[in-house]
Amino acid sequence: MQEFETQEHDSEVDGGSEDASEKGKNLMRYLLKRFILIISFGPGILGFLWLLGKIIRR
Repeated sequence: MQEFETQEHDSEVDGGSEDASEKGKNLMRYLLKRFILIISFGPGILGFLWLLGKIIRR
């Protein structure tokens, strides 16, 4: 079986600065999703806000 190069592979190699920008966006999305997941299954929104209030009052 022969494998052919596609335009998609070529664009990944050529886009240096755009690639870094996309990686940054993907990283931020990943971190935001993880943060929301931790809050949702951890203390919950009210627990998180209560903890944040305790920290800010000090």
